Amino acid sequence: MKSKSRGNSFCCFLVVFVFFTLPIFSQPATRQVLQNTPRLQRKFSPGPGLKGTNHFDRDYEQQWARFTTIDDYRLAGKTNVLWDSHVIAAFEAYSQLKMTINTSPFPEDRLLIKDIVAESSAAIQAGCDDPLLKHIYTMFVQTRDPAFSDRKLGEEYMAQAEAIEKTGYSAIRKYYLHNYAAAIPSTSRTNFTPVLNETRRLVIQHLAEALQDPMVPPREAAWVTHQIWNTCRLDTNALVYMEQTLLPVLRKNWGSHGFACLFEGNFYINKAWESRTRYVADKVTPEGWAGLKLNMNVAEKALKKGWELDSTNAAIATAMITVCMGQAYPRPEMEKWFSRAMAANPSNYTAVDHKSQFLEPKWFGTVPELLEFGRECVNSTSWNGRVPLILVDIRETVAGYLEPDQQSKYWDDPKVWEDEQKSFERFFELNSSDIAVRHHYASAAFRSKHFDVFLMEIKKIDKRINYSTFGGRAQFEKMMNYAARNL
Repeated sequence: MKSKSRGNSFCCFLVVFVFFTLPIFSQPATRQVLQNTPRLQRKFSPGPGLKGTNHFDRDYEQQWARFTTIDDYRLAGKTNVLWDSHVIAAFEAYSQLKMTINTSPFPEDRLLIKDIVAESSAAIQAGCDDPLLKHIYTMFVQTRDPAFSDRKLGEEYMAQAEAIEKTGYSAIRKYYLHNYAAAIPSTSRTNFTPVLNETRRLVIQHLAEALQDPMVPPREAAWVTHQIWNTCRLDTNALVYMEQTLLPVLRKNWGSHGFACLFEGNFYINKAWESRTRYVADKVTPEGWAGLKLNMNVAEKALKKGWELDSTNAAIATAMITVCMGQAYPRPEMEKWFSRAMAANPSNYTAVDHKSQFLEPKWFGTVPELLEFGRECVNSTSWNGRVPLILVDIRETVAGYLEPDQQSKYWDDPKVWEDEQKSFERFFELNSSDIAVRHHYASAAFRSKHFDVFLMEIKKIDKRINYSTFGGRAQFEKMMNYAARNL
């Protein structure tokens, strides 16, 4: 399943980012501008044993992480003998943890997290008010407290960003703290205040400054560019500033890396659709079509260069599927990029989602072609992850082409339920413990009047019910009673 907005899926860091509603600020922004804040005028220089080492080397990456945490703290942090040892120990464990992503067994990660929790807690108890340490404490300790509200979390992240802005911490650390403060409301165009606008501006400016240093580990650079795109892509003002500030740095310093080309490609795909506007085709102006073509050309050039540089990057091939749609290329060209995307990542739900959009009747396909593709995703033994769920989403898409008074009959059609059931069951063969999707399975079963399946899935969920999926607890109880009466 996916949200109703059909966009890119998030990649997840080891610590799950908590998305919440940030309180609306009534006061105008009073943040200091970057030029008036102190910073360390230094670039990373690896130790003697690592000079000349490949920048993808894990030891190199870990030394860089220490450089921007422990070394920064000693030079620019709020040091004190009462808590220095705890802060340094917490930063050391954090630096090691960043390097274990996808490379070490979970028990090692768990031990590192335990150390971070213990050492950051000890530092706070000793009176430490260093913003970077407080940020790590919030990430690993405060977010575990059920009483720690989303509102409080938002206030903490914003306060930490404002505090680190007044220090000499390196640009990459300022970037991370500001990004946490700015990222949470990024899923809605209505969540903009002067403070958030200024925070996003600082996110972009700090990252542009950080990436001036070619010694940044490429994996780190790839991650932060992915991250900032998710934070700022809906903010028109931020996008303008990003084009002026960040894109030139990526082209100059990172143009030989696929991730920089991917970022540029995604940027101009977004700009292309904005140029076209959201009107139906016959309402788009000649200027809109020209803007679509111009920006899609830029995106295509960047993405093809990126693929030449890194043919293992599934996201590049995935983005090219959208380019094929925007450029009205024939289906074989789209299929070429889809095959590349799935070969690079067999659980690439974003790729199957993009292909399903290409096959919609309003673009270049038909309902039968769309359904055929959805069933292919369910029956495939090569693809995994959330890929089988695309058939559920395709059935939702097809329903959207019907008049409202036809939709009830549509959901009663046994063929529709057969597709949905096969989609969910195949997903659970691959991902048996996913409770969130089981909620959606139960909801779909109720909609199609298969109350036996609904009650069976609720039983599997047991006491872990998320009532919001069903419209609240009262509505859920009504559904349970109705299902029991109508078996």
